Amino acid sequence: MAYSDWMPEFQDVWDNTPADFSGLSDEELDWAEYTFELGFMTYSNELSPAEIQYARDEFFEAAGIEADQFDWEGWREAMGYD
Repeated sequence: MAYSDWMPEFQDVWDNTPADFSGLSDEELDWAEYTFELGFMTYSNELSPAEIQYARDEFFEAAGIEADQFDWEGWREAMGYD
């Protein structure tokens, strides 16, 4: 699914990520979006916790950020946890 198909709440989380995606190739950007979807737009009943963590780690690497730089509060709201 492409960014344009995401719910606005998840687009906000992506947009609040302190990363510069403009330097990525189309393939690298597709990978970052894919790993974002797997790592942050799925529930543990859809993927195993290890698969989710792997996707998150791949996203952080693609984005060039550390986990503590991620908008966890916005993500929790987007997932409906808060």
